[in-house]
Amino acid sequence: MVQTLSAQTCCSGGVPLAGNLGLPAGEAGQLQVGISYDLNRLRSLFTGSEALNDGSRIRNTQTILLESSYAINDRWSIDILLPYIRQERVINRGNTATDVTNGLGDAVALLRYQWIQPDFGRRWQWASGAGIKFPNGAADRENEFGFTYNADLQPGSKAWDLILWNRLSHQLASRPSLSIFLTAVHRRRGINDDYLAFNNPVTMVRQAQTYQFGTETQLTLGLSDQLLFFDRLINPGLSLLFRHAEGDRTNGEITPSTGGDFLFLQPSIGLTISASLSWQLAADLPVYTKVTGTQVAPTLRLNTGFLYHLSTKQ
Repeated sequence: MVQTLSAQTCCSGGVPLAGNLGLPAGEAGQLQVGISYDLNRLRSLFTGSEALNDGSRIRNTQTILLESSYAINDRWSIDILLPYIRQERVINRGNTATDVTNGLGDAVALLRYQWIQPDFGRRWQWASGAGIKFPNGAADRENEFGFTYNADLQPGSKAWDLILWNRLSHQLASRPSLSIFLTAVHRRRGINDDYLAFNNPVTMVRQAQTYQFGTETQLTLGLSDQLLFFDRLINPGLSLLFRHAEGDRTNGEITPSTGGDFLFLQPSIGLTISASLSWQLAADLPVYTKVTGTQVAPTLRLNTGFLYHLSTKQ
């Protein structure tokens, strides 16, 4: 018998890889290193677009993200993203059951190209990128009884993903410090062909299922500004994020209660601490949620971190 646990409770509590890609464009030879903390709290139970008055299921995902970007020249750059994840699931149906997993998540490498470069007097900027998510994170975490957790509670996915990234921005002529931007990220998920694997004690043959997370598309439309405040530059921003996730597949068949459409309002604030160091805080506030089946959906997401940049040119 193939070992299974309870059905997945959501498709939206995963690791925030796609939404954290794409550091600001740097000059040739510039290295940027960022570290951030991401908290995703899921406490809202939905059936379709209807919110249910049910607090029996809670999900919390906490992630430490280490990101670096190196500008090879004025047009080409490469980004590396490495997460460490702690996931917690609480189910309260008379008795409270808590499951916790943690570990190194899947890494991402993204190669970017500047079609239209930022330059003095040039108000448009356009960059594209393509990348890969590696299957380096653990996908076989078990509970205290030796049963493997479902895919949505694992630090890694044990699958290769293809990521396409695009960003277009424009500085207003009437206010050059104000930019309007559009970012699109498409993530094609690979297949884990060693899902819930175990050795059959009768046949002594290793058996496994296949699992594939649903293809994901994100569109972000927003604006950001620069203001001088007590000799410091601050960067307020506001954007709308639309996320569409297709249903996951187990053994090629759609997994129930996975996939959906989500719309978030994203306020943010940044602070320039020094010529080489900056800080940022951002939040995701749900505006619209429509899930397939019944799922726990995001209630609040917070992300804060520091970005350091230096030039490797001599």
